[in-house]
Amino acid sequence: MNNNADGCCRDFSSQLTVRAVALPYIYRFHLALLRFQEERFLFPVYPLICLCGAVTVDVIQKIWFRFWVEGQAQPTSRKSSNAGAPPTGRHYLQHTVPIMIAALVLTSLLGLSRILTLYKGKWQF
Repeated sequence: MNNNADGCCRDFSSQLTVRAVALPYIYRFHLALLRFQEERFLFPVYPLICLCGAVTVDVIQKIWFRFWVEGQAQPTSRKSSNAGAPPTGRHYLQHTVPIMIAALVLTSLLGLSRILTLYKGKWQF
């Protein structure tokens, strides 16, 4: 059991994130079992889908930073107490902004294409 207040909050936060990310998948599985599926039934879960997307982009940024940016950096001498910690002054968001911008552009283009498809499909007979 972890008596550290920081560790306790981190554990609770990660458990909450896992539960929130699992909910859209459980809801979608439930909808797959229904005979009639309509988009209006997805309305309650849209915010959770956005949360899943945000968590996914964040995890991709952290993985990119860990294996690409830190992997390319020259090894420096560290004290034994700082073993495994990133060097001071290096945060993963400083190096992974292009991933976030690419995700925003991609999802914006997909959303715009869906809007245009629905708009054009509505007026075609």
